[in-house]
Amino acid sequence: MLPGFLRAFRQRLSGLLSTPLRIERHVARALRLRSRGGIHKDNALRIHTLAARLQIVCSARKGHPWNVDLPVEKQNELFVRQCLEDVDEGVTSVFRRFPTVDEIDLTVVTPDGGTKIMTGIVRRDSLTSARQSSVGMRLMTMGMQYRLNDYRFDAMP
Repeated sequence: MLPGFLRAFRQRLSGLLSTPLRIERHVARALRLRSRGGIHKDNALRIHTLAARLQIVCSARKGHPWNVDLPVEKQNELFVRQCLEDVDEGVTSVFRRFPTVDEIDLTVVTPDGGTKIMTGIVRRDSLTSARQSSVGMRLMTMGMQYRLNDYRFDAMP
């Protein structure tokens, strides 16, 4: 299941970023210049490379309500694991659903939105090279940065 922030984001962009050729066609139209006297289809600005980058700031999910009775250290550990898994799944899902997106500039804040706990730029090609067994190492290999201290996220600058 997709985290809520990604579901809403996907709905907003569903038609726009779904087809690479569609995006390229729109950009090519925008780059057309007025014709110079007598020259038909004077395409001075031709696309050589086209890359799309998304910037996403999202809130991590709160810890599961069933974990309220657990010791605080265990709750923190489960929250960190849940957050890392959510980000891993979310990034993979965005790239799968939007083939024209080449990079995601992602920032994750605490559930209350007060503190930045993860940040990074993830490139599409980093997904194939990130094959580590732990989700934390995979995210770091993809370009995400975070700091842990006793199974708790430290604030990121």
